[in-house]
Amino acid sequence: MPGPGKFDRADLIAFLRRIDARLTRPGTIRLIGGAVVGLCYLPAYRTRDIDYAWADREVREAILEVRAEQPDLVVSAQTGVYFAPYAHETRLQTLDIPGLRFLAVQVPERHDLAIMKAARGFDRDIEAMAQMHALVPFELPTLVERFHETWITGPQRLADLGFLSLVEALFGEQGADDAERMLGELRAR
Repeated sequence: MPGPGKFDRADLIAFLRRIDARLTRPGTIRLIGGAVVGLCYLPAYRTRDIDYAWADREVREAILEVRAEQPDLVVSAQTGVYFAPYAHETRLQTLDIPGLRFLAVQVPERHDLAIMKAARGFDRDIEAMAQMHALVPFELPTLVERFHETWITGPQRLADLGFLSLVEALFGEQGADDAERMLGELRAR
């Protein structure tokens, strides 16, 4: 396994298998962030950490055991705050990872993931979403609806700017203008 900040798809799968090997019954983890990008959409993508929104108690304990064995290699944390569209849990997808006996790995639907990544507004996140879009295009109306449904803490205008930066990276300036118009219409209802 590589050092911190170097998890690629193979490393992520190896980490999940190590967790699974410690489980004695079915358990679930809900991954978010760069781990989802690398596992599901861009196999060459490397993430600095393995963030998860939720995990069963036994899964959390297994993560702690793995981290205790190799603290310099395992960077994993439950994320206390993240921005996700309303009802994103109803759209979670369960990955089929060969070799897992007990661990169910859930990930956000790709449009939900894009909204989560746009909330941070980091260039690296926007670039990853642009690479995903180049492979399988996002749907602009779906992104706008999901962003509109997202509970934002902090200034709405800053969140809007981050979202419109993502849309411009994916769909160009006209797409960002269209998204801003659609958002205005949704908010006027």
